[in-house]
This record gives sequence, C-alpha cells and structure tokens, in this order.
Amino acid sequence: MDGVREQIEGKVVLVTGAGGSVGAELCRQIALHNPARLVMLDHDDSRLMESWLSLPAPSPARWHDLLLGDIRDLGALCQLVGPVHPDVVFHAAMLSDRGLLEHFPREGFLTNVNGTRNVLEASTLAGVGLFVHVSSSAAADNGSVLGQTLQMAEEMTARWARDGMGRYLSVRLGERPSGRRTAAAGLAEVCRQLLSVTASGFDGVVVDATADSPSPQGLFAPGFPAVP
Repeated sequence: MDGVREQIEGKVVLVTGAGGSVGAELCRQIALHNPARLVMLDHDDSRLMESWLSLPAPSPARWHDLLLGDIRDLGALCQLVGPVHPDVVFHAAMLSDRGLLEHFPREGFLTNVNGTRNVLEASTLAGVGLFVHVSSSAAADNGSVLGQTLQMAEEMTARWARDGMGRYLSVRLGERPSGRRTAAAGLAEVCRQLLSVTASGFDGVVVDATADSPSPQGLFAPGFPAVP
C-alpha cells in the first residue's frame, strides 16, 4: 500500500458522500494514510457526524472539516470546496438503489449526473490534482436508470481527464455480500481495492476495482481510445 500512502500522505483529501456507507469507509481508510487534512462533505448532517465519529484517533478531520451541502447546488458547492483547495477528491456521493431510481429517474439524474458534473467543476476550479469518481458495477447495465446515470457520470469524468490539468478516473465497485458482518468486511475490501487503483496511474478511464488485475474498461469519452 506504499503507492496509496504516496497519493494521500500530506495531502488535502475531500470525500463527497462521506456520510454514506462507501464514503464513510473510504474516510476511515484514508485517515490511516496520514493526510494533511480530511474534508468530509454530505447533505445529511446526522450521517456525516456518525461517519466523523467513526474515524480512528487521532483524526485528520476536525470539526471545521465537516462540510454540510448538496452536490446538486453548484454555487453553494463551489463556495464550500474552493477554500479547501483539495489535492485529491473522492466523489462517492450517489443514489444507488436500482428499484427506487426506476420510479424516480429524475432524482437519479439530478444527483448522479448533474451532481457529478458539479463536483467535477468545483474540484477543477479549486485546483484538484487527482479526482476519483466512485462508480458501481451497475454502470454496465444499460437497461436501468442507475446504470445509465452512472455511465453518463463516467463519461463526464473521462472528458474532464482529456480537458483538465489533473488526473480523473472512475472506479467501479462491485456488489457487496449480504449479512452485516460479511457486508462490512466486503465493503472494507472493495474500498482498499479502490485506493489501490488510485495509485495505478490510470487517467481518463473506467477501472473495475473488483477484478483480480484491475484494468481499464471499454467505456470512454469521445477522444479516448480503448486501452488494450
């Protein structure tokens, strides 16, 4: 995990969706790699606090590192992210319930697509060096609202890699096993795999973090050739 530590140690790291299950676990693991600052953003105050309190001590996230805001609001998001000047952003905020999004597709679009674009814009304006869009294996499902919105978010991230100054990539996480204990262990493992992928040097691509040997997938923005 030396490569992971190199990506994080001494850096300002921002995690969106920090109150969610993936975002919270990412924060816990990032905290172990000695970031200079860990900034946690979520729109749910109670889950954000719960995630913050679960961090190992001493925590790299202080009270003023908790950002309460909605990624759907670009103006407010820029006001929150700009002063942080993050070196690394893990964008883990998304709506991921396949069934609910079939009934409320507009909500999926507003968060997974518009929200991702807003985080990309705010991060770029703040001078981010590495942007990691946390996606899901559900993005491979063209027939669902969840899959379609995640694919659109991946494509936007790849376009930013082409036009931006930093590194931008999407990492797909797989489904977690059922059962509280096994699910927690599975979540911890996929988050470790995600962090390993960030140290790989991939840029402008979609990477499957659950593969035995993670490699770029065949979903790229216009102008990005598929990587063999």
